[in-house]
Amino acid sequence: MAGALDGSDMWAVLQRDRVVRLESGEAVLASPDLLLGHAPAVLTCHVATGGSVAAIVDDILDELETAALRMFPAWLPGADAMDGRSSLEIGAVRILARKLAANSHHFGPFVAALARAAQATTRPEPGIFARETRAAGLIRILADSYQRPYVALLVSAPQDSGARHQELLVAACEWLADHGTVAVWITGDSIRETDRLPTVALPTPATRFSAPSPAGETRLRYPALAGRPHPGSEAEQKLEVALEACEWAHGRQWNTTYHTSPLRPLIRVDLMWPDARCIVEVDGDDHRLREKYAADRSRDVRLQLDGFGVLRFTNEQVLDDVATVLVAIEQYVSSRRRDQEMIRSTAMKGVAQ
Repeated sequence: MAGALDGSDMWAVLQRDRVVRLESGEAVLASPDLLLGHAPAVLTCHVATGGSVAAIVDDILDELETAALRMFPAWLPGADAMDGRSSLEIGAVRILARKLAANSHHFGPFVAALARAAQATTRPEPGIFARETRAAGLIRILADSYQRPYVALLVSAPQDSGARHQELLVAACEWLADHGTVAVWITGDSIRETDRLPTVALPTPATRFSAPSPAGETRLRYPALAGRPHPGSEAEQKLEVALEACEWAHGRQWNTTYHTSPLRPLIRVDLMWPDARCIVEVDGDDHRLREKYAADRSRDVRLQLDGFGVLRFTNEQVLDDVATVLVAIEQYVSSRRRDQEMIRSTAMKGVAQ
């Protein structure tokens, strides 16, 4: 049942309403279309061995819930300025949740409970909502957060998982696709001994790299939200808190895209000051992998040729000594701003002459 693709629009072939098997998930993660609005929000989920379908589903729903809580208030219009410290704000969030539900397919009580939990930095009380309600509600919220037409889960499992676990995994993914209205794509190595799923073969990407999978636990990875620090990055969150107190840091843009050329794919950068043509990257451990390190250098060159300066820090540098990182960024941004002002001034003099 395998079918090879030779076009760039893989989303038309990957099914949205059922589970499919991918011979390799790397082609999805390497696709430049991931940054375009018509593509799904692709979340990668490594599923640890589970004793039952219900256990696997619950683990995945807990991971999706954690992601949704961290993304608040991106998915609740009007809630950006509310921190939940007063009873008035708690009531206001309930009103916003009802308003959202009245104009969409969202379930108001579920949205309100999740928003309140996000304000209180806790979780909704367990058992209030059925699995079906949680699955559908969380997928809708994540799609809204990314402003994408739908959400896709790219699922993997331990390579040494046996036939029984593979059958449980497939059954759990089928349940999620049915009740969560989510596309589920299982990577081939995860279900070697299962043949009841349709198989899609994607072109092998020129550059192949992936982050190491955590052992012994289910773990969800998800992309950044445009305009905000990555909800799953403690380093980006800490840096933003520090930058908020700095007057010189005005005009910054988190996780935005940039086009170096119409003939090249979009680039997503962690942090940009457009007026200074300055970019700051905050790198996790996966950036030390050989393939990703090489891809980063190639990307930096493209940006530098287009007039941007690129400054990189590791997560550890930000988390361990954010003050030193701030000083370095301030010096760099200020210097770049002076340079850009000189360029503009020289250009204006040339026009005047």
